[in-house]
Amino acid sequence: MGGETLQHIVMFGVSPDAPREAVERIITEARETLTQIPGVSNLRAGHVVQADSPYQIALSMELPDETALEAYRVHPLHVKYIAEVLEPVRVTRFAVDFLG
Repeated sequence: MGGETLQHIVMFGVSPDAPREAVERIITEARETLTQIPGVSNLRAGHVVQADSPYQIALSMELPDETALEAYRVHPLHVKYIAEVLEPVRVTRFAVDFLG
């Protein structure tokens, strides 16, 4: 298992009446803000292409290990992103973490 990185994938469903600008902000702020958190690499953020999906936005990133993931979860930039960018429009969330 040595040398594997932790893959963190999160998908969000947003309120149908969420303003388009607020939904776009989820993606742009992820790219601009979450990449500043130590350990985060290869962050990708975008719109889910399947029209029948309950999720509209997907994020993925790599972290070196579970310790870095735990530090990411409580990092002030991440906490602020959730409170100010996601929570106003998010209705559902799915996350999975795996080594790969």
